[in-house]
Amino acid sequence: MSAARTRVLGLLLLLSGAFVVAEVVTASAWTGPAYSWTGTVISELGRTDCGGGAVPACSPWHGVINAMMLAQGVRVVLAVAVGLSLLRGAAGRLGVVTAGAALVYGAGIAGVGLAPLSDAAVAGSPEALRHGVAALLAIGGGVLVLVLLAATLRRDHPRAALLAAVLAVTGTAGGVGFAVLPDLQGLTERVAVYAPIAWQVVVGSVLLVVPGRAASRRGPRAVAAP
Repeated sequence: MSAARTRVLGLLLLLSGAFVVAEVVTASAWTGPAYSWTGTVISELGRTDCGGGAVPACSPWHGVINAMMLAQGVRVVLAVAVGLSLLRGAAGRLGVVTAGAALVYGAGIAGVGLAPLSDAAVAGSPEALRHGVAALLAIGGGVLVLVLLAATLRRDHPRAALLAAVLAVTGTAGGVGFAVLPDLQGLTERVAVYAPIAWQVVVGSVLLVVPGRAASRRGPRAVAAP
C-alpha cells in the first residue's frame, strides 16, 4: 500500500471519532429533563419529534446526529474500498469476509440515520422494524468486524489484532449489559458502539504517522498498526 493510500485510510478511520462529537453537539440542545448519557440510548438523540408527553424530551438538533450516521456509513464504505488490498494481503478470503462485514456495519449505521426514532416508530410498526434492524447491524456488526479483524490481522499486524480482540470482548460485554441492565442502557449501548470506534481512532492515528517511505518500500503488508 502506498504512503498516500495509507494516510487516506488513516484519516478515514480517524474520522470515526466525529460520531462522538455529533452526539455531544446534539445532546447540548436537549430539551426537557437533562439528557442522561447512562440511561438514555443514542437513538433518542435522533428522534425527529418530541412525543405527546407533558414535558417534551428531545433535541431540536436531531438532524446533526442523523446526518452524521449517514456520513459515517459512507465513510466506512470508503475505508473498506481503500483498505481492501491490505485485508486481502493479510488474510486472503478471510480479509474479503472482513471487508464484507464492515460494509454491513456501515450500512447499519447509515440505516439508523435514515430511519430515526419518531412517534410513528411504535412497536411492531414498519418504522420501528427498519430502525431496529439498522441498529442491530450497526451495533452487532461493529463487534463482529472487531472479531474478524482480530483473526485477519493476527499474523501481519498482531498489535492491531490484539486491540481488536480486547475491544470485541468489551463490545460484547456492552451488548450483554444492554439486555440485562435496562436502567443503564445508555451506558452499555455506548460501550458496544464505541468499541469499534476506539479501534478505528487508534489505528487511524497510527497510520497517519507511519513513515511513508516504509509503507511504500515494503508493500501492502508493511502498513504499521498498533
